[in-house]
Amino acid sequence: MVNYNLTAMQGNATISGFIDNVNQFTNGTLIGMFMIALFITMLMIMKNWEFDKSILTSSFLCFAISLMLKMAGWINWMYVVFFFILMTSSGLYLYTIKK
Repeated sequence: MVNYNLTAMQGNATISGFIDNVNQFTNGTLIGMFMIALFITMLMIMKNWEFDKSILTSSFLCFAISLMLKMAGWINWMYVVFFFILMTSSGLYLYTIKK
């Protein structure tokens, strides 16, 4: 039988405190992976649009949300930079190819 050490999780009275502690233990990876899952979900929701427009829209929304989450201290800068690069590259593609 495996015994897990949950002593660090006992002081959480709310779900947000629990998520904050787990996010701190994983160095911002928990909320960052939620952002990537949100990005993929938005792509699937916008599948009736053209792919390039849907990736631009979902990357812009995820960039804005990740920027707010970074200012709140919930994620690392690498997720903000990832969504910024994705947004600018898809925007540049739309600007140059789809004129």
